[in-house]
Amino acid sequence: MTRLIPITGAYCVGNGQACAYLRDGNIRELFAPYYTMPPVLSLFRADQQSGDQVSTYRHENSGIFTTKIRRAALGMTELTDFTVPNSPVFVRRVVTQQPVTFELNSGFVCRCNTFGCREGVDGVTFSDVIFYLREGTPVHAYCNVDKAIYCRLILEDGVELTASEEKQTVTFPAGESRMLFVCGDAGRSELDSFYDLMETGSRLVSIPTSELLDEAWADWQAFFARIKDFSDLLKHHPQSAELTDAIQSVAVSLRSQTSREGGTLAGEKYHLAYGRDMYGVIRGYLALGLYREARQAIEFFIREFRKRGRMPNAVGMGCYGSHCWECDDVEQTGYYLLELSDYYQATGDTELLISSADYIRFLLNAQEKQLADGMLPFCGDETYIAGGLLPRACIFHGSMEATALYITGTERILALCKAMEILPSDELSEHHAVLEQCKQTYNSRFVKEGRILTNNPTRLAHAVLPRYIHGVCNGCYGFDYLRLTKEGGYLCMHCYSHRKVESTDREYSVDCATLMCGFVHSQFPPEDLVLRLVQKITDQKLEHPSEQNAVGYENGLLLYVLASKGIRNSLTERLLANLLATRTSGGVWSEYYRNGVVSEDSCPYRPWESAINLCGILKLLEAEKSGGA
Repeated sequence: MTRLIPITGAYCVGNGQACAYLRDGNIRELFAPYYTMPPVLSLFRADQQSGDQVSTYRHENSGIFTTKIRRAALGMTELTDFTVPNSPVFVRRVVTQQPVTFELNSGFVCRCNTFGCREGVDGVTFSDVIFYLREGTPVHAYCNVDKAIYCRLILEDGVELTASEEKQTVTFPAGESRMLFVCGDAGRSELDSFYDLMETGSRLVSIPTSELLDEAWADWQAFFARIKDFSDLLKHHPQSAELTDAIQSVAVSLRSQTSREGGTLAGEKYHLAYGRDMYGVIRGYLALGLYREARQAIEFFIREFRKRGRMPNAVGMGCYGSHCWECDDVEQTGYYLLELSDYYQATGDTELLISSADYIRFLLNAQEKQLADGMLPFCGDETYIAGGLLPRACIFHGSMEATALYITGTERILALCKAMEILPSDELSEHHAVLEQCKQTYNSRFVKEGRILTNNPTRLAHAVLPRYIHGVCNGCYGFDYLRLTKEGGYLCMHCYSHRKVESTDREYSVDCATLMCGFVHSQFPPEDLVLRLVQKITDQKLEHPSEQNAVGYENGLLLYVLASKGIRNSLTERLLANLLATRTSGGVWSEYYRNGVVSEDSCPYRPWESAINLCGILKLLEAEKSGGA
C-alpha cells in the first residue's frame, strides 16, 4: 500500500456492482448487485462520543479507504473499506484495541444465522444476516426493483450479532475481524439470486482478508495505469500535490459510482443514471484519457434507447426502471448528441458512430418535434428548474440552453453523418433546414440589449402545450400525472378542482445556464457575450458567494470558459484556489453551495460537478503550459 491521503465528508466505495456511501466510519448506504437499488442497510457507530477523534484517508492511487477512530480511554479503531473486483461484494476490515459496536438499520432483514452457518464452511465459522427485497420494491419515485433480490451480511467468527424487535447491533471484538456484504446474481441464474448468493458467500469466507485486499489493490493499480499522464502539466506547479490529489479523487469518484452496465449514479440521493449528469461524467472520462469508460457510458444509453424506443430523463442500472419528467426529449438529448461527437473527436473511433444511426435519428427527431418558433422548452428536471432558480411556470418557455445544445450537437453530428455516410443525404438535408432556421433566429430570441436570456416566454404563443404531462404539480409540488389548466399551469388530479396557477412572462438570466454553453464550445449565445459575462461576474461571485443555493459546478464552468480562451490571471488563480478549497466531500465536490460552503440540503460526492470542475482545472493547466494571456 502507498501513502494515505486525508479526506473529509462523505465518499463512495464501489466497483459497479457493490456500492457503499460512507462518512466518518459510518456506512450510510450499502447496496448490491445493481446500482439502481434502494439502500439495503446502514451501519452507524452506536458508541459515538463527542470527544472521539475521527480521521479518514484514501489510499493513494486507489479507491480503498481507511478510517481511524481514537476513542477516549478505549484506544484506536481502524476500519478499511473496499470492494472485491468483478463481484457484488463489499468488505470491511476492522482492527480495534477495544470492541466497537455498530447499529444495523434495514427494512429488508429476512433471517439471521441461516442453515446453521455457525457449523462452518471448510472449517470457517461465522454468523450471517439475509436480506430480501421483493420485486417491485421502490427505488426512487416511480422506479422500482424489477427482480427479487437476496443479499447477505457475513460476520466473521467472534463478531457478535445481536437482534431484537427494537434494534440489531454488530460488535467487532478487540483484534482483527471483518464483515462481508455479498449479493447474488439477481436473476442471471434464471430463478433468483439465492443460489448464487450462498455459493459466493461460502467461497469468500475461506479467503483471507489480505488476499481480497491485494486483489482490490491490483485492480485499482490497473485502472490508474490507464489514466492520462499529467506530469508535464503539473511539473513545477506550486500546487502540484493538491492538484494531483484532485485528479485522482475525481477519477475514483467517477469509477466508484459507475455501474457495470455503464451508467453512473448521480450521487448518494439519486440511484439512477441521469442523461445530463452523464454528459459531465463522459467529459470527465475523456479528459482523464479513460476512453473505454466513456464509450461504455455512451453505449449504456444506446442500449437503453433500443430497449424503450425513447429516452426517459433517468434510467435504471441493472433494472428496467426509469424516472420521467416534463419534456424529457429536450436538453439531455442535446447532450447525447454532443457526447457522441466529443468521443469521436477524442478517439477517432468511427465504429461507434456508424453503428448508432438509429440512436442519432431518434435524438434529432425527438428535439425537432419540440421546436416552436425556433426554440426548445426546458426539461422539468433541468438544474435551474429542479433547483428552484427558475419557477416551474417557465418549463414551456423557450430555453436558451436547450436550444443551444440542440444547435451545437446537431451541427456537429450532421457533419459527421455526412462524412461517414451514416444517414442518407435527403434526410440530412431535412435536418439541416430545421437547424439553419434555429441558428438564424437564436440571437433574436435569447439576446436582448446585450443581456443573455435564459428563458423566452414568447414560445408559448407558438407551442401547442400537451394536455397531460408527468412531472411536478404547480399546486402541491407533488410528483404525479398533471393536467393543463385554463391559466396555463399544470395541476395533479388532487389539486385540479380547487387550485389556480398563474403563468409568468418574466424573463430570467441565470449565469450557469450561459456558462454551460461555453463549456460545450457553442457559438450560441455569441462567444464574446459569454466571455464578457464571465469576466464581469467572476470577481463578484468569489467576493460575495450566493446566500441561496449555488450550483457546485459554476466556478468550474467559469474557469473552463476563461482558460479555453487562453486566459490565466488573478481571476483564474482565485477560481482555482476556490475549487481546491471546496473539495469537502471525499476530495471532490457537492451539488449545492451556500455562502461559499456546502449547502445542508446538498447531495455530496457528486460525479457531475466533480467532472466539470476537473475539466476546468485541466483546461487552466493546459493554458498555463501553452503560455496563455
